[in-house]
Amino acid sequence: MLSKRELIERRLIIERILSMTFPRINGMRCMELGARGTPMQDELNALVLSGVKVATAGLLVDYAVEGEELETVGEEQFLIDGSLEPIARIRFLRVDVVPFCDVTWAFAQAEGEGFVDLDEWRAAHRRYWARESGVEVSDDELVVCLWFEVVAPAPAPAPRMAGDPDFLVAAVVIRDDAGRVLVVRKRGTSRFMLPGGKIEEDETPAQAAIRELHEEVGADLDSHRLTLLGEWTAPAANEPGHSVHGHIFEHPWVAGLVARAEIDELLWLHPDEMDARDDLAPLLVTRVLPALTKYELPSE
Repeated sequence: MLSKRELIERRLIIERILSMTFPRINGMRCMELGARGTPMQDELNALVLSGVKVATAGLLVDYAVEGEELETVGEEQFLIDGSLEPIARIRFLRVDVVPFCDVTWAFAQAEGEGFVDLDEWRAAHRRYWARESGVEVSDDELVVCLWFEVVAPAPAPAPRMAGDPDFLVAAVVIRDDAGRVLVVRKRGTSRFMLPGGKIEEDETPAQAAIRELHEEVGADLDSHRLTLLGEWTAPAANEPGHSVHGHIFEHPWVAGLVARAEIDELLWLHPDEMDARDDLAPLLVTRVLPALTKYELPSE
């Protein structure tokens, strides 16, 4: 049995993985600029959409921590805003890994943020990475320099057509220190699903997820630690003949979760247990579970 200290360390590892892994939409990786939900993020996104910003930099060590591969030339990603909504699709034109001290003035200018010289660029990036990644950047720290172009703005929502999903929902994956996933059963139903619910007309999916989790299980989620796992469509769990389109997020473990409102029962299930059960929602079994297994920690 793990000691209390080991359990805490394991939980911190899980939280680090879930909070830092690249968000994905329909399987495509997403790029976030700046800290999520801040004015800085809005400003950087605006620079991209205006064509001023055509490059960005990251620390190579963060890719290792996040378990992510480097971008490749020709790869496309969604650029997302603070609500994890896509605002453009970008394509990478060049990927360089260089020591911090070797980042060129041409690259600093391509970032489009108005730096007057390389000294200012270096000072600004050292401050940012110390604050956001906890890394004191040395001259030898390896930096990933990405050059990109905007391929297309995010498409406007299409009018509803016959055959579209009947329900649009937001749900959240929360895992405990053993890697088990929280699932819930709503009153008067027989299938377990992720906690969450329908998206209101005036809400973003992330806002709906935060509201629903508070209402259903008493969770106070942090929007800055909410990560989009993906979007999928599947048959509705409790409405035969209907379908549901889910925006599925991940969030680190939170304490004090209890059944509230319409929730009759809570369960913690390990992904390895889910295949053998016949009382789980189709969206969970056929779409979310395959995505979850990618982020499983190795067993001890």
